[in-house]
Amino acid sequence: MFASHYVIQQIYHLFDIGDIEGTKELFNKFTSRYPADMELKELKNEFLRIIKSNNNEEMNKLKNKFKALIEARKLETSGGISTLTKKGRRPGIDSWIRLV
Repeated sequence: MFASHYVIQQIYHLFDIGDIEGTKELFNKFTSRYPADMELKELKNEFLRIIKSNNNEEMNKLKNKFKALIEARKLETSGGISTLTKKGRRPGIDSWIRLV
């Protein structure tokens, strides 16, 4: 199971307001709750690396990665394209769209 966009938004909110300790706690909480979510683990590792270096340019890149992951998870959980089958939820809609 993967973390929903709500979970990632919670982490991003604390990161955005500058609550480093709160962000670390949420990362630890949710990476242990969703051990199969590699994208979340990558964000956590990158966050920890950037915090040590205190690089503003890297922080901005990480914010963009957060936003991209939030949007991707919104699409996945709102009935968009399934990550397992790479098909839409409504069979036949893909061929209809190609005709139009």
